[in-house]
Amino acid sequence: MLPTSSGTRAIVALGDSITDGARSTGNQNRRWPDWLARRLQQASLPVAVVNRGICGNCMLSDYANALIVGRDCLERFDRDVLATTGAGWLFCLIGINDIVYSPSSNTVPPDELIAGYRQLIARARMHGLRAVGATLMPFEGQSYYTPAREAARQRVNDWIRGGDAWDGVVDFDLALRDPAQATRLNPA
Repeated sequence: MLPTSSGTRAIVALGDSITDGARSTGNQNRRWPDWLARRLQQASLPVAVVNRGICGNCMLSDYANALIVGRDCLERFDRDVLATTGAGWLFCLIGINDIVYSPSSNTVPPDELIAGYRQLIARARMHGLRAVGATLMPFEGQSYYTPAREAARQRVNDWIRGGDAWDGVVDFDLALRDPAQATRLNPA
């Protein structure tokens, strides 16, 4: 790990609107990285959490709205992760926008997303960071849901859970899906 002068290390949360906190209560620090930071603080662990989520962001593609949603994660990795003082871990929750923004007739191939994850993992490790992957959450009921997009999400999640690529996995899908219908978010 790369300790700062105070000995504090940082988790860099790289992601899209879910990490950024879209639909979270404004100015209340209720995004998942905020909850993680509180848990670490309660455990008296000297670890900071730096939120590098950008609403609408993707892993692989810069869409026409890139000026608003930022460059893809592969492009912004050096600036947003490696340039973070004390970075010791990469927590990666990205990829759902690649799936839902892809044409319904030509859904992004899961193997392309997996290649992107592998690149992020390799680049993180090259600089001494540990890489933690997070599964993609369910989205049935949204206007952009299709069976092909769901199949892509499932394939990506199966790979993330596979355990051989990441230093750790956080299963957001399992934690947040509806127990009665696993392709939807739990209404609670």
